[in-house]
Amino acid sequence: MSRSSLVGKGVLIGCAELIPSVSGGTIALLTGIWTELILSLARFGRESIAMLVRGEWMRFWRVHNMEMLALVLIGSLIGLFALARLVHFLLETQPQALMALIFGVILGSTPRMLASLGRDTWQGNLVFLLAGVVCGVLIGLLPTNALSAGIPLIFVSAIFASAAALLPGLSGAYILLVIGVYDEAVRAVAEFDLTILLALAAGAVCGVLLFARLIGQLLASHASPTMVLLIGLVLGSLWKVAPRPIGCSQIWGFSPSADAPLPIGTCLVFIVLGLLAGFALARGALNQRIAQS
Repeated sequence: MSRSSLVGKGVLIGCAELIPSVSGGTIALLTGIWTELILSLARFGRESIAMLVRGEWMRFWRVHNMEMLALVLIGSLIGLFALARLVHFLLETQPQALMALIFGVILGSTPRMLASLGRDTWQGNLVFLLAGVVCGVLIGLLPTNALSAGIPLIFVSAIFASAAALLPGLSGAYILLVIGVYDEAVRAVAEFDLTILLALAAGAVCGVLLFARLIGQLLASHASPTMVLLIGLVLGSLWKVAPRPIGCSQIWGFSPSADAPLPIGTCLVFIVLGLLAGFALARGALNQRIAQS
């Protein structure tokens, strides 16, 4: 996989993490890098610190697949900071059009994700697929709150958000929204509030290192059920990103306000564009067997 491709996929992941209903883990899964990403992060532990203390820099770089992680991280930061204002603007003015596009992306890519597992794999673990769908729907029903976001709450929130971001179907931004600190986090990114950004970064690093190892162990011991469950989570999250309300009295145009219906024709166009994008994104996943039965 080329370096520019990894950076590009990182940009998509960073952009996805700005949107409460979309998971960066979903984008990683759809673009075929999720498994390698998780297994690379899961290698961090006590031996990693020992390598650094002994000055074994090149071994540390190779063992932890740092080139891949660095390129994806660079792309994610580019997507996060370069597109923060645009995504925030779209969420404020045309959220239904944005949701229609994302709905199409997920809908267009999940059939290929199932195909990448193989029919026998996902049909043999159908109960996990259904369980994932149910969990995805229930997560979308969690109530959201608005809280006064101090540094300790930002830090703890980032731990849970980063854990969610690792999993397809679970949005880190949505976890921040549920806890009540999403607005403050987006403001900090858009305005480059260094204090809040450092708290977010510290919590994110802690969350990733804590949960990547757990997910890596599940992949190592129960790969097929884990992957089928995660794809179920993606499918279960579809209803949350479905555009609504949709207006049938007008066919074309955009919503006059964030709460107004999106004309049905415009909605369908964005869904079709998303379907095409999702179909293309998932090509990488179709060309590799993500999980072995």
